[in-house]
Amino acid sequence: MPRSKSRGKKYSPKPVSANAMEWAMAGSHLLPTVKRDELFEPVAVAFDALRAGTASMEQWYTIDNGLRLSEALIGLNIGNNLAEAVRAGRHALNEVGGRMRASGSSTCRA
Repeated sequence: MPRSKSRGKKYSPKPVSANAMEWAMAGSHLLPTVKRDELFEPVAVAFDALRAGTASMEQWYTIDNGLRLSEALIGLNIGNNLAEAVRAGRHALNEVGGRMRASGSSTCRA
């Protein structure tokens, strides 16, 4: 059996960051306020409509998706301190959705 072919390239180790903490901090940042507002605006509008008793099924789904996203972030250990509030919100939203389906109405009322 023939010998395996050699690599043909000289080994050179990859550089190691001397200050890993500085590198990690430089890579992490918050979203700019304008972008954050742009992302959260549909959920805030839907929540205001739900509080006013005029939310549509589409707005119910918008709030539900926002809460599901929050749960996914909690699963990644981001915002763990809000886990109970998110669970309570999902439970309350599911009750609203159940009442809406039972009544056959397309308007959510808290």
